Amino acid sequence: MTGRTGSEAGRSQDASPFRLVPPNEPAPVLARLRRLAREDPAEARAVAPERLAAALGEAWHRSLGLVGASPADLRAVFEGANREIWLWVMGNRTWEQLVQHLAGRAERHVPSTGWRGGGQATRSPAFQTPTAGRP
Repeated sequence: MTGRTGSEAGRSQDASPFRLVPPNEPAPVLARLRRLAREDPAEARAVAPERLAAALGEAWHRSLGLVGASPADLRAVFEGANREIWLWVMGNRTWEQLVQHLAGRAERHVPSTGWRGGGQATRSPAFQTPTAGRP
């Protein structure tokens, strides 16, 4: 007997080797969201996941593209973390707490076969870096 429960054993078998490296805090995005939160809190809360997904999508584009994720996939993951993102905007979560949470959510959507819901892992053109000679 190994001492591991069935759920622990399942997690280790399903664990994806895919890992996202947390980028630095996007200070300009945070400043714009906080300014908007003072003017229109409902609008700020509504747009925060999309704006943060765009910023982190730039940092994670290569890794996400290799597993077949699109910017829309990342936005969907971030929409599910709206409350945590809002708490960061309002200063109740640190960047380190939030980015680890978001990376973990994104990583869990990448099973060994590729992006969940996307089937076979393919390179997403939306996250590809242009090659020489192409716009």
